[in-house]
Amino acid sequence: MIDSFAAAIQQVVEGDAAYADEIYKAYYQKPHWLDRDAANARLRDVLSVMEKVEF
Repeated sequence: MIDSFAAAIQQVVEGDAAYADEIYKAYYQKPHWLDRDAANARLRDVLSVMEKVEF
């Protein structure tokens, strides 16, 4: 189920220009896709930076 959902999201992010335009208009961000391993690696990187921030 997770793989099916991930594939659907990837298809939308990489293949739907109208979706990308709407996201950019709303948030000034361009959607991008990361597979499971890349997303986990990115999350670990972000969390390691956030752990160093003093609130």
